[in-house]
Amino acid sequence: MALLATPELVSRALRGGEALEPTGVESLLAYRALALVAGASLLVFAHWLPKLSRRRGALLESLGILLPLGVIAACALLKLLLGPEHPAYTGLVGEDGVVEYATSACYFGAGVLAAFVARGLLRGEQRLLGGLWAGLALGLVVVSLEEISWGQRLFGVPTPELLEENVQNEMNVHNLPSMQRFLHAGYIAIGLFGALAWALVGERGPARFRELVSWLAPRSGLFACFLPVALFYAAFDFTPSRWVGADGLRFGFVSTFDQEPAELLLSLGFLLFAAHAFARLRGGPAASAKGR
Repeated sequence: MALLATPELVSRALRGGEALEPTGVESLLAYRALALVAGASLLVFAHWLPKLSRRRGALLESLGILLPLGVIAACALLKLLLGPEHPAYTGLVGEDGVVEYATSACYFGAGVLAAFVARGLLRGEQRLLGGLWAGLALGLVVVSLEEISWGQRLFGVPTPELLEENVQNEMNVHNLPSMQRFLHAGYIAIGLFGALAWALVGERGPARFRELVSWLAPRSGLFACFLPVALFYAAFDFTPSRWVGADGLRFGFVSTFDQEPAELLLSLGFLLFAAHAFARLRGGPAASAKGR
């Protein structure tokens, strides 16, 4: 439907025939581009779904590649069509945008799955792993709420004096100056760990160590969720000044608004990581640590 809609049709439906402003027309083009990427992704996924549905491990592996590539393709296409900081793009990825709430939802879903994994491990007398997964579950839920500033804008809560130093005047901890100094380094470290930690799971070494790492290291199929995050923040923080424009654009294309899609990729990585562990706990095809 988004592909068929014309500015005139939208104008008649929403504005009583009054012509859309240029920004409105460009926003419609943006949603058309998103619809095109989403439609193409669904067609590819539907083609393979009958085979993948018989193997949960393969299904999760495919999502680990298709979802992040779809996000990257959609953002790149919008930026190429409209410009790196066009309002139609920044509206999607900015504060209270679709991407921010999707990120929060993914972190929350990952936290719920991690809690089920922790419960299963504790019931199986694996106290160390169960405790680690319980901590991860709690951390993911906290990150989910931090992402939307604990519902501050949803409920109209003013920023408390305790957090008045927040760089965005929001009710969260991760935007405090003391945390900002380490935030991007943390993203790089987590991105690299998520993309490469699977290499620690080998055939050598004590069996207990390999078992422990196999529960804590994301599978190799999730590299597309984690590696772009590390690369993005490395480029964002360490781009030579001669390639940073006066408006802060890196290479004339990468902007601060792109942090939200990068965080969405990271949240998808955690969601699929928790889904893999949950499937393994249930004894499905993803139970094997092979193929990492």
